[in-house]
Amino acid sequence: MSLINRYHTTFNNISKDKNGTMLFGLFIATAILFSGCSSVPDKPKVEKKVEEKVVKPKEKPKLSQDIEWLQEADKLAAANDLAAAAEFYKKIVANYPNSSSAPEAKTKLAEYFLSQGIVDEAIFLLEQAVSHDPHPNIGRAYLLLGEAHNYREDLHKSWQAWGVLSNLDAPQAIEGWRHLLEGYFAFATPESTNIFLTLAPKTALTPDQNRVLFRVANLQSKRQIDLITSLQPQTSPLLPQLILAQGDQAIRAGDKNLAHNLWARASNDPQTMQEAQYRLEKPRDQPPFKVGLMLPLSGRHKKLGNNLLHAAQKALSDYRDVPLTLFVADSGGKVDSARAAVKELHSKEVNIIIGPVVTSAAKIATFEATNLQLPIMVLNHNIEIDESEDHIYRNALRPERQAEIMANYAVLEREFDRIAILAPDSKYGHVMADAFTKEVTALNGKVVRSTFFKPNSPDFTPWIKALVHLDPKILHKRIASAKKTIPLDPSDPLPPTEVKNLDAWTDFDALFLPTLAKQIRLIAPQAAFYNIRSPQVTLLGTSSWNRQSLFKGGTEYLRGAVFLDTDRQLRDQFRMAFHQAWEEDPTSLASLTYDGVAVVAQLVREQRMGGLTWQEGLADSEGFAGSAGRIQFQKSGESQRPYQLFRFARRGVTTIPPTKNTKHILNIRKAVIDIPTINEEEN
Repeated sequence: MSLINRYHTTFNNISKDKNGTMLFGLFIATAILFSGCSSVPDKPKVEKKVEEKVVKPKEKPKLSQDIEWLQEADKLAAANDLAAAAEFYKKIVANYPNSSSAPEAKTKLAEYFLSQGIVDEAIFLLEQAVSHDPHPNIGRAYLLLGEAHNYREDLHKSWQAWGVLSNLDAPQAIEGWRHLLEGYFAFATPESTNIFLTLAPKTALTPDQNRVLFRVANLQSKRQIDLITSLQPQTSPLLPQLILAQGDQAIRAGDKNLAHNLWARASNDPQTMQEAQYRLEKPRDQPPFKVGLMLPLSGRHKKLGNNLLHAAQKALSDYRDVPLTLFVADSGGKVDSARAAVKELHSKEVNIIIGPVVTSAAKIATFEATNLQLPIMVLNHNIEIDESEDHIYRNALRPERQAEIMANYAVLEREFDRIAILAPDSKYGHVMADAFTKEVTALNGKVVRSTFFKPNSPDFTPWIKALVHLDPKILHKRIASAKKTIPLDPSDPLPPTEVKNLDAWTDFDALFLPTLAKQIRLIAPQAAFYNIRSPQVTLLGTSSWNRQSLFKGGTEYLRGAVFLDTDRQLRDQFRMAFHQAWEEDPTSLASLTYDGVAVVAQLVREQRMGGLTWQEGLADSEGFAGSAGRIQFQKSGESQRPYQLFRFARRGVTTIPPTKNTKHILNIRKAVIDIPTINEEEN
């Protein structure tokens, strides 16, 4: 019987029993039903497989083509493949000129063009970039546009770009303000003053703008700052800071009364009141800044050490508003003395060490300071700096820098491609010759030959002969004639007829002479005897030439020669103020010592004014006021100073105005970007 039939039979039996108990019958039926079920074989259990759901990542929205190109270009630029990056920027500009990425692409492409000297195309792109609605790169675009117009010597347009930028809410605004100030201060006239004031902020200057204004003003010469101040109307936003800077210039020149009068005037203006009061009164509420000074105060360099100490004390006097505390240690003449001096200054918890000056002491002091992680500013150019050590600075006049500048001037400005060298056979002479040769070669010029003479020789004929191509017959005739009519005295020039009759014996356009002024007085007439003279050959010199002994008559043989040195006016001002204070002249190392203390004082002062910390500020590109002009510290810790070029003319020595090529090499101005001079038609 089937299970279903069995269930119905049981149910019918229960229904027929009228007097039976329903519940009992139901119980029996249920028992029968389940007993029947037990005889049915169990069905196999089937396990259900749970399928794992794979969660697919959401697809990123596909970037537009211009954004992909922009990202690819930025990757290439980061890898320093600028030419390849420029091709992607060009594609964006050409295909998506109105996209959101276009202003950035135009700005970056323009920056590449400027780096290649393609200025007109860069200006075209930058003018388009700044015409877009405000975008993240608009500050950079205005900054570069000002630099491009400045390169074209269109001062009005460059000032306009920087003026607009200085009023924008952009990260580069303060840099635009600095460039606008530097441009105006360099070309201050009544007309340019009116133009500048239309571009300057119409409201009170911000603390950052005031700080930059003071820094730029402080870097000017006394004559220039006096001129700029005289051009300002009473409503000029520059006037209070200029008066304050005038007072600082006066104290450095040794005029205390004038300085106090100017500071008193500055104290009446809210912008400069506090800083003026710091100068008029001894600072009381400022924590002291400890400076260690390592000088040779004993041994054979004792006299030099005292001269350097006087320079440091003059710096303290000139920056009396800054709470510097000077700790002086004797570096002596031995290694042990220098090591002990560093440890002594470290125990005093000085913030920085300035010095030493002697090579042996400077080397051990640098080593010890490095181990102690103590910042040190050495005053010796022979110390090598490890760029990984960010607490070592070298404030020294590196002679190779002068050789590099003269090489740049010769090749880039004068376009000399064949140059000879006549130098002393000494360490200095070989260092200068090597540096000059290396730089000329890098600029695709050629040093045809180098000759080294005995440093103490009064006769340079043998080495001059080695420079020129000599015909023995002509030379014999020339010497015979010279005995009668051509003395080798600098005060007696060669007869013009003799010069015209001489064949050119040289195969070079310029001769580099890195030697002393007293030797140049002897070399010049002897070289002229062999036709090494202007206009056939231009003599090139260094700051060693800048001595009065060389300028006292007899400069006929030097006419057309070029040499370089730092700002003569500022050097003379420092020398006179130093002599007034100590009744002695400063040595060249005294200038470095003064500059070291002065730089630290300016750093602490600017930190007080709301600027960077003194260590961050030391690498600031704006530079600092020194005894002979601006001082800048590179990222490597190396210091640089601006130079001027001078030429011997008929009426004495004249200054050569800087040009596009020489502004950069002379360190005249820190540009936004280095723009090379090229023939744009070739591009």
